[in-house]
Amino acid sequence: MNGQYASLLIALPLISAFFVPLIKGLGKKTVKYYLVVITALQTVIAAWVFQQVYTTGQPIIVVAGGWKPPVGINLYLGHFAALFVLIVAAVSFMMAVFSVRAVEIEPIDKYAMLFLLLMLGATGMIATGDLFNLFVFMEITAISAYALTAYNKTGEAAEASMKYIVLGGIGSSFFLIGVALIYGSLGTLNMAQIAQLAGGMDATVAQVGLALIVFGLAVEAELFPLNAWAPDAYQAAPHPITAMFSAFVVKAGLYAMARLLY
Repeated sequence: MNGQYASLLIALPLISAFFVPLIKGLGKKTVKYYLVVITALQTVIAAWVFQQVYTTGQPIIVVAGGWKPPVGINLYLGHFAALFVLIVAAVSFMMAVFSVRAVEIEPIDKYAMLFLLLMLGATGMIATGDLFNLFVFMEITAISAYALTAYNKTGEAAEASMKYIVLGGIGSSFFLIGVALIYGSLGTLNMAQIAQLAGGMDATVAQVGLALIVFGLAVEAELFPLNAWAPDAYQAAPHPITAMFSAFVVKAGLYAMARLLY
């Protein structure tokens, strides 16, 4: 039962994003309040997951569709993951409230969809238990961030978004190559199984694969010198999005990196 509720952390923002065009028909303000309601629900679920993990002392593991690793997709919510997911949800809720007055540029429905997908991507990066889905969630985060950086429709915003796209695209390519190397060597992408089998890997393959993955994550984590996109993006993006970049997009990248390294 805990796993079913925890899976809502992924399902809720994903499904809610697709309902935004329907909500738009009820008015611009309705879209903004819809965003507030969804992020509030996400925060409640994240708080419940956090409370369960810290009360029981046990992680919550979700296996999608009943397929166990390495075939199936799984989420792993330990102590740190539960805390970071709660931070993502709480900051998203606060920025959704801020957006009610701070964001006026149309189309507001596109803003709301991208906002929810950004929250989804960061949550998934923290909660996922396998490398390929870490890549998928990283791409959801990045693509949403590219579009939101350019949302103000100015020349500076377009330039900032393009810088982000170029560096992000390079990082994503390197990440995927690293994942391919590890999968080719071990035959699994599940992080727990990789940790168990890593001792049997060829040292060169392991080092190169890990370095490529860390390079990809370093773009999102804004590690020097791969943070060249950040100053312009922070200046160009809507203020609530800038706060989200700083508060949890960077932290999601750092958390994923720490999980792989330690």
